[in-house]
Amino acid sequence: MKDTTRSTLGISAIIVVLGVAGFFLLMHRGRPGEGPPRGAPARSVDLQVVRYEPQATTVRGLGRVQSAGDLVLAAQVGGRVLATAHPLGLKPGLAVPRDGLLCLIDTTDYALEVRRLRGQLRQSEEQLELARAATALARMDLERLEALLKADNASPQAVEQARFTLLGRQEKEIGLAAQTGPEGSVTLALRKAELQLERCRITAPFDLEVGAGDLVPGTLLAPGQTVARVLNLADLELRVPLRDSEAAWISQAPADREVRLSSTENSGADQVWRGRLAQLSGRLDPTQQTREAVVHVPGGQAGLRAGMLVEAVFTGRVLESALRIPRRALRENDRVLLWRGGRLEIAQVEVAWTGRHEALLIGGVAEGDTLVLTAIQDPVPGMLLRANGAPAPADGAVPAKGEGSGKAGGRP
Repeated sequence: MKDTTRSTLGISAIIVVLGVAGFFLLMHRGRPGEGPPRGAPARSVDLQVVRYEPQATTVRGLGRVQSAGDLVLAAQVGGRVLATAHPLGLKPGLAVPRDGLLCLIDTTDYALEVRRLRGQLRQSEEQLELARAATALARMDLERLEALLKADNASPQAVEQARFTLLGRQEKEIGLAAQTGPEGSVTLALRKAELQLERCRITAPFDLEVGAGDLVPGTLLAPGQTVARVLNLADLELRVPLRDSEAAWISQAPADREVRLSSTENSGADQVWRGRLAQLSGRLDPTQQTREAVVHVPGGQAGLRAGMLVEAVFTGRVLESALRIPRRALRENDRVLLWRGGRLEIAQVEVAWTGRHEALLIGGVAEGDTLVLTAIQDPVPGMLLRANGAPAPADGAVPAKGEGSGKAGGRP
């Protein structure tokens, strides 16, 4: 009985020992960095040969086109609205070109006043001509009587009476001239009435879009009442938030301030517009860690409208010697995967610049090395690799260094 118990315990101990040993062996073989399991298939990857060369950086950001400023248009005269730019009225979103009619106010009273003053001015001008002629005759009569007085053929009373008549004619002429001259009272009143009549027709001072308002024909306007709040479409702008690390790379040279804009909408046509960097904010948003770039966008560019979401491409600084790689090929911000004779290695690199889609390396990999562009989950040094498009190697075979490497050159 004792021998049987000892045998059972011995067998159990052996089983436990073998189980523990197997567990540790399995854990040892599965550790990262100790090489891949034997018989693992080769991963198919895209490759790029390292070539350092001058590289220009570009910074990209998204922004929505908006008016550089809005303006409140008010009626300068009162009256009933006869017509508007649209038969249904000035509604938000309505676009009106420069000098286009916004609204027309009843002109009856102003037209009548202009007609009355024009008639008055014409009558005053006719009276002025008659007064000038009468003044000339009165002057000639005075001169004749003064000559007769010297010859004792006229009385002093007659001369004084002629002088009094001349002064009356001159006074009337001066009064009429004060009404009809360029700065005459009737002329100025007529000019003001014509201006008021002109103000009955409210036109767009620039290409604009109605932002707020609901003016319809038949509305009774008072002087100074708001007609509409409008957006200036001739002077657009774009406000683009940029990561601080990206904004630091934007070139500040005057020649590089041109900004290329493109639509984010899938319209089937590649539309590109132009803008100009007006300001790069020095204020950092503490929450988003972004800085704002303000881009002035000339209006009137075909297909460009306020409210569009566009991508802005800014010119960045140029690196004299750098390697451009896809952003996805960069791991943990400072590591890349390399191809070494068909097996994978991990290298730490020096990154000068990272964008949303690309990165530039200035060290860490040697000229002529082969970079793995394909993102590999849980990469293990020594993992078997094969270039995309190359036939899979036979079991145990290792491709020669550089064999089947694709996408050679400094740019992916």
